[in-house]
Amino acid sequence: MHRPENENVLSVKNLSVRLSTGDSYLTIINDASFDLRKSSTLGLIGESGSGKSMLCKSIVNLLPKGSRLDGNVTFYPDSGKPEELLSMSEVELRSIRGKKIGFLSQEPGSSMNPVMKCGKQVFDALPNFERANKKNGIQQVLKLLENSGLKNPEAIANSYPHELSGGMLQRVALAAALAGEPEILIADEPVTALDVSSRTGPMKSLSRLTEEMGLSVILVSHDIDFVSNWADDIMVMYLGSIVELGETNKILSSPAHPYTKALLDLSKSFMSGSLPETIPGDIPSMEEKISGCKFHPRCEFADELCSTTEPDSEDAEHGGWKRCFHPVGETEN
Repeated sequence: MHRPENENVLSVKNLSVRLSTGDSYLTIINDASFDLRKSSTLGLIGESGSGKSMLCKSIVNLLPKGSRLDGNVTFYPDSGKPEELLSMSEVELRSIRGKKIGFLSQEPGSSMNPVMKCGKQVFDALPNFERANKKNGIQQVLKLLENSGLKNPEAIANSYPHELSGGMLQRVALAAALAGEPEILIADEPVTALDVSSRTGPMKSLSRLTEEMGLSVILVSHDIDFVSNWADDIMVMYLGSIVELGETNKILSSPAHPYTKALLDLSKSFMSGSLPETIPGDIPSMEEKISGCKFHPRCEFADELCSTTEPDSEDAEHGGWKRCFHPVGETEN
């Protein structure tokens, strides 16, 4: 039985990740909670070092040995019962990774075998039942390549990765990521390695396939303007914590968290061609001990409360939520 449109396909509750540093543990993700709606795209935004990739990897426990995860990650497949991913064994998770939950990285070349033709790599990602009949499997590979926006799928299938441009290779990687027929696709900075003129094509293909397949996507980027063109909802992350979440158009017009506003202002200055107004200071390392709100050393609205107390998540006027004592443009209680 299929879920109603926009019902959650993934629910993350109070997820925390700690990495072993020898005698102690370092918190990388702190109390993250969010939902991914069926057939929607959730944009995950934040500067480099904010923990975006680590959050995505923790969903299916692709973490270094010795890591500690707390919380709940519940996957609601189209068929069958809900599955609690963090309680699964490594063997059980292998039936999820790359199959029910696919991954698309920013460097497709590094994830592909340089001495294997592209078609064979997509073929190997097909489900077992499709690979069992080689003729049908090959046809499915060509269909996937074509649906990913490649005009000559036969030639692409017979090419090695180094023979393709970056944009073409990213489309091959998209075909491979979708070959396992996932219900969720995590796209981690999927077009960052491409020049600006090559980015739109793969993203249009991904957007179209999202609609056609009912695919749910987590789209990761440091560029809030880029994500706003493709995401239904935006989630903003800073130094391991989710600080704001809401519908894209409402976040863009009425950001609540000062960090979100700073990212938007930075993006607008780049678009206008003016000298960018950078966010004061640099994002700290995860090892740095910061009390209270992690953003307070860089925030123009911070006061003593911000430096001593960590804010809880609260409803925002835009309909989503934020973690901030002094939200931008909102009336404080």
